[in-house]
Amino acid sequence: MFLKKTVRRCVPSTVAKKGPDIFDRALQVAYLDEAGTTHSLVSGLRLISLCRTQTKAGTGRFFEPATAQAACYIAALCMMFHDQGCREALRSAGIPPIAYEHLPYAAVLMFVDSLQDDRRDIQISRFQNHGVLDSVRVSADRRSVTAVVCLPELTVDEWAKRIVEYESVMKWVNTESEIRFEVDYRTRTRSGRSRPSGGPRGRSQRSKRRSTRSARPK
Repeated sequence: MFLKKTVRRCVPSTVAKKGPDIFDRALQVAYLDEAGTTHSLVSGLRLISLCRTQTKAGTGRFFEPATAQAACYIAALCMMFHDQGCREALRSAGIPPIAYEHLPYAAVLMFVDSLQDDRRDIQISRFQNHGVLDSVRVSADRRSVTAVVCLPELTVDEWAKRIVEYESVMKWVNTESEIRFEVDYRTRTRSGRSRPSGGPRGRSQRSKRRSTRSARPK
């Protein structure tokens, strides 16, 4: 129902061969059969609800309710794919990855979501100047996008989870897409953070050297 509502009667041939409800069934497994619900589903439904409310209230003269609702359905659908558990559920159901060219917002969302720093703790208001993302490059022919990340900016116990997420995103996006999305997590092996020379560590080392020199026999 969700897929048909989003793209009307257009169902990918690889999905249609397996039955009309395979996509919805996979989403049910990913979001409704588990103990909890992720924010991607909640955010998508909230977006659709707000759009319907806005449609009823009316807005500017160029506003087209049907177009707005279709856009919100597509956006809500794309939000699903940035959830790694959802992608795994779709693969298990036999649904192949969807190309960037077919759902560009979905591909870009899962790509940038994997690159961001986790700053959801509302009790923290100060963050490091350097995050895990180092740079983003677009090739000259515009056929590939490469993000360079620096894992040493994170604690070691976070590395494995990040690498799994990077590989999951690249596997999904690049399987069917003509444009390549790459996450380079191997090049940067040293953190970009630097401690001021006059900081505690610098003073401690200088004091230690002075103490060592004063203790030497004359």
